[in-house]
Amino acid sequence: MKNAVGRLMSRLDSAPAAARAGIAFALSMAVWTAPSHFAHFAVCVCLFLVALTADRSRFKAWRSPAGMAWLILVAVPLALLPASVSPAASARALLKVLPQTLAAIAIPVVFFTPRRLAGAMVAGAWAVTSYLAVDLARLAVQLGPGLMAEARFARPYVMNHPNVASIMAAAALLVLSASTVEPGRRPAARTACAAGAALNLLYLMVLASRGPQIAFAASVAAAGVILPTRRQKLLWCLLLAAAVSAAVANISLINPRFGDGDVSSLNERSVVWSHTMDLALRRPVLGHGYGKKLFQDVYYASNPPPASFVFPHAHQYWIKAFFELGCVGVALRMALWFTVSSLLLRHISRQTGFGDRLWPGVTWCIAVLLLVYGLGDFPDNLAYVLQLWLPAVAIGITADRKGT
Repeated sequence: MKNAVGRLMSRLDSAPAAARAGIAFALSMAVWTAPSHFAHFAVCVCLFLVALTADRSRFKAWRSPAGMAWLILVAVPLALLPASVSPAASARALLKVLPQTLAAIAIPVVFFTPRRLAGAMVAGAWAVTSYLAVDLARLAVQLGPGLMAEARFARPYVMNHPNVASIMAAAALLVLSASTVEPGRRPAARTACAAGAALNLLYLMVLASRGPQIAFAASVAAAGVILPTRRQKLLWCLLLAAAVSAAVANISLINPRFGDGDVSSLNERSVVWSHTMDLALRRPVLGHGYGKKLFQDVYYASNPPPASFVFPHAHQYWIKAFFELGCVGVALRMALWFTVSSLLLRHISRQTGFGDRLWPGVTWCIAVLLLVYGLGDFPDNLAYVLQLWLPAVAIGITADRKGT
């Protein structure tokens, strides 16, 4: 099998660029449309099987502090199954994310150079952009003149929820923007990437999801680390200050929903946050156990405060971690994102050229996007997959290997 997979990979590497791009786009469409589809499952499992046939030395990338922190965080929910209030529910939830977890392990092994990883990121961004472009066209036809006012609430939702679709649009926007300014790009490719980035920005504005818009603004601010010189960073800070002032003064024009009456309660998230914290404090060390179904069972069996919505999860990354795995889970996630951030920022600081800083910088920006978003909601569905895979991308994109 190893020889057969090796021959197949060699043929793919030697195939014409257009064929490789087409295959990458097709596989990315399978991955970045819905994690519940069989095609997503199949690509994840195949990616892991390909990794098993690769050079074993490539797995050394996981020996970094960030890699070990991720592996420990993945293993702990399994180790704590006996402590869960419903081991069966937690086991089922873990089984559902097993394909994505295996695929994450494979990422720095299969895409074993920064160039390959950047190519995978661009292919994924184009898949997301294409999918959301179709949805934007559907919304325009369905809503007509009411597009800007009603798109946020128009069903059916793609990617499970407007917030998820908006976060994915923001991530694709960051990647295609990087591809637009990457040194060595041909003019036609730059134009196409710029158009794709603009389409994602339009989608982000049309959907009017406040959390993703705030998180995207934070990720743009974080992009200043990519700039090589202090003078460029200073100019970036000045431009950001001007942009923030203009945005605050015109916030109702950017998104009228920032003036809605539910802002103070964050669309009633304060209800689920408060009650989930009360529940978490009843089991503060090891938590209640992993899984959305388990959360719903515990939450709605505890006579929660009345709310207008049914909450499928805790709607906050850190509160969810505290509820599921207690202080242990919070500490492990803090360790993970500290080591991932340190890895990326140290690597960026060692690079002198803009091109060498670009893709680690974009990975850092996506991490900021997801973590800031997680302060007001939980990255669910495809956003969860993106967050699960991001440490693997960070490990691979910073690896010191030949052939980069």
